[in-house]
Amino acid sequence: EQYVRLQNQIKNAILYASGTHGDTFKSQRENLIDIDPEDISRIKKTILHKIEKTDLNNLDTMLFLYQQTSYLMKVKEYDFIIENWNKIIKKADWDKNDIVKFFDNIYSDLAKTYFQIGEFEKGFQILTEGMKISKNNFQNLHYVAAYGNFLSDRAVISLLQSMNEKEIKENYKLLEEHTEYLISL
Repeated sequence: EQYVRLQNQIKNAILYASGTHGDTFKSQRENLIDIDPEDISRIKKTILHKIEKTDLNNLDTMLFLYQQTSYLMKVKEYDFIIENWNKIIKKADWDKNDIVKFFDNIYSDLAKTYFQIGEFEKGFQILTEGMKISKNNFQNLHYVAAYGNFLSDRAVISLLQSMNEKEIKENYKLLEEHTEYLISL
């Protein structure tokens, strides 16, 4: 556990030093620190070890996985995210041990990974699956919030990507219905 904490601190320091958005400004590019492939490998091994050791239905494991996503995205480990986050959504029992708190994070991160590599259809499928699961579990407010997050992500991406009038109208209708539901609470 101490090792994982230390590793997280180092990873966060490297992310900060490598400048999450530092490469946006040409003047800052020379001050950036490169991310070492050994660090990437170590983080991936730690993730796999944590999943194997503590199981997916553990709140600390889900928190840990959630905290690793931005690092993995920064270093373009898209295949690793896709492979492992797909396993997570298939195996996790979201109603166990309060891990539902990370339901929308895991689904959204997986969808964003697909969007990042241009596989928009797969990203939409993940968001739609998350929306269906959420809608069927509205008795839990975490699912209600997750549904809103998925719907928002889906609406923005479809606006930016397809500009399909039918899709935009469908998203608008779903957003209106969800807003009405939230008001009725």
